[in-house]
Amino acid sequence: MARHWVYGAFFATLAWIFITLVYKSGERKHYFWGGISAGLSFGATPPSALTLLSLGFLHFLKRKLVDWNLIISGASFLALALLFISLHPYGLTLGDTGNESAILANVWERLSHPGERSPFGFFGLAGNFLEILWRSDALLLIFAALGAVFFFKRDFRLGLSVFLFFVTYIFILYTFFTALPRAVLIILPLSAVLAGFGLERLLNFFRLKALLVFLVFGFALIPALRYDYLLSAADTRTLATTWIRENIPAQSKILAYLPITRLPNTKEGINKMEKIDAKSLRAADRALLKIEPEFYPKPAFEILNLHFLPGYSASPEDFQYLVLEYEKADQSDLPSGVRELVFKARLLKRFESQLEVRDEISTRFPWEFFEIQRFGPFVDIYEFR
Repeated sequence: MARHWVYGAFFATLAWIFITLVYKSGERKHYFWGGISAGLSFGATPPSALTLLSLGFLHFLKRKLVDWNLIISGASFLALALLFISLHPYGLTLGDTGNESAILANVWERLSHPGERSPFGFFGLAGNFLEILWRSDALLLIFAALGAVFFFKRDFRLGLSVFLFFVTYIFILYTFFTALPRAVLIILPLSAVLAGFGLERLLNFFRLKALLVFLVFGFALIPALRYDYLLSAADTRTLATTWIRENIPAQSKILAYLPITRLPNTKEGINKMEKIDAKSLRAADRALLKIEPEFYPKPAFEILNLHFLPGYSASPEDFQYLVLEYEKADQSDLPSGVRELVFKARLLKRFESQLEVRDEISTRFPWEFFEIQRFGPFVDIYEFR
């Protein structure tokens, strides 16, 4: 879920490198690449493109006028931003990409947000971001705060531009976008730079420099290695898919509610879903319809995935198995009609989740990763009676 935020953080950080070069040298090529980097960042996560605001802020502090360098930077950013909007308008709105009225309605809804916002909400979001950083890496937050003090003393203008970016980024997120916990990824690299600056200054007061560096990086490295292990380990969806392939006969009829888990559907199953609702098919389903029999993935099952058929009522008598994917232990995130199917089936296998909701990981302390055996939602496999 956080993949595009990682891209946005990368290009936002790259933009900051060019912004610093603009501040130091003022060369035109740095303006150009700063605009390009901000544009690429916009394509991943629009609020992250606010780095361009810091570039303009530093430009006017030094030159106090609009010149060709600033125009080139703005034009390069705008060209990429418009390209991304035209290719993928959903990236800027929550409307359906195939429905122009839904997109316009969502844009209008976002423009009406400021009247519903309050300063308390803004400070609440800023506090939430600080809490996430504190939980994920307390030492990083401590040294970033220390580094910010030293940084302001060394270069007040550049420090002010970084502070301006932090404030405007949180403000725009709160006012016009959905403030998800993973949005903190955009400000994480700059926080790490400030933390490094703070650590470097603090080392000047210690004799055992190597020990302090080891403690600081070890505090972050050990849970990071555990997290990497959990990411590389098979999650509950992968384990469930493997179990189904090994224990349920091919061509079996499966009634499912699977938002993300993918099982190979037979062409008959795909055609039935298309007949019910053509919009229910994913790109992978349409690709399977074009595959020759000898190259078709095996084993395949005749699946009716109710997640992509909202409101559709299926008869359990027409199926042999039921497969459900959900995030809450009480199954309250499943539609009521789907939950009722459980009473008509016998549980064969359950793969337990240890994180009930996707963003719960942002509320955990690093050492709690050692209590988790794997990622993924609950996945239940039933046989109809």
